[in-house]
Amino acid sequence: MSLVAVVLVLLAVTLLVAAVLVVVRRDGYGTSEPPHSHPAWDDAVLPSTGRAA
Repeated sequence: MSLVAVVLVLLAVTLLVAAVLVVVRRDGYGTSEPPHSHPAWDDAVLPSTGRAA
């Protein structure tokens, strides 16, 4: 691949990762509250809240 192609691929990957991080944080994964879109995860043991499965 040429240098231009490598730069474009790296830019595309960087933008994709940034977009994923924004969506993940907006859904609550990056916060202390349990995620809302995965109810099954609420049944797991969470050390921060002390809830049992």
